[in-house]
Amino acid sequence: MGTKKRFRWERARPNPIKFATPAYGPYSFLPMRQLSSLLGTANAGAGPTAVFSAIIPPNSWANGKALLIRGWYLFTIAGGGLPPFYNVTEFVRSTQGNNTALLTPAAFAPVAGLYGTWIERRLVRMDPIIRILDMGDVMQFHWANQYNNVIHVQQHAAAVPPFDYSQQMQVDLLFNLPPTIPLGSLAGQFCESFLEQATNLGKLP
Repeated sequence: MGTKKRFRWERARPNPIKFATPAYGPYSFLPMRQLSSLLGTANAGAGPTAVFSAIIPPNSWANGKALLIRGWYLFTIAGGGLPPFYNVTEFVRSTQGNNTALLTPAAFAPVAGLYGTWIERRLVRMDPIIRILDMGDVMQFHWANQYNNVIHVQQHAAAVPPFDYSQQMQVDLLFNLPPTIPLGSLAGQFCESFLEQATNLGKLP
């Protein structure tokens, strides 16, 4: 602690744009700020539906900083007349960007029942785009993707560039359930979201 107190400022993550000005923040502020979150339910045949959402106040998301969204959901596979294979596709959407498809795992043979899992998505503002990382997808692969040749980090671009972070933004995690299981549903049970921020929310210039 003594060494840390000698330094008043902390530096943001390195910016990939070498001409950009690095950001600094005082150590007196907490490194993560909790955001408002929303829960939803995706039903089979309804198209991509928001199940987890994070609401980012204006003037809060600094360049090079991460947004963390995590939670768990309950996936219901209703019995009777199940298809031989099934898959759930996932997307990330923001109020200023289009749907960005996440990597899709192989289809599975559905078995009637209730299934629950924990998910975590990380988004980093890296002007002029946002980078998305699906932690669940990463964990099922080998270290550094040695044999899989998969780039896990996706790009989320603004529908009308550039992103305007002076406006409130909502980031949604979408799930799409095919209609072949008519009573299938995926319901969010818990969600929390955090913004890596070395100042108070809404206080960026």
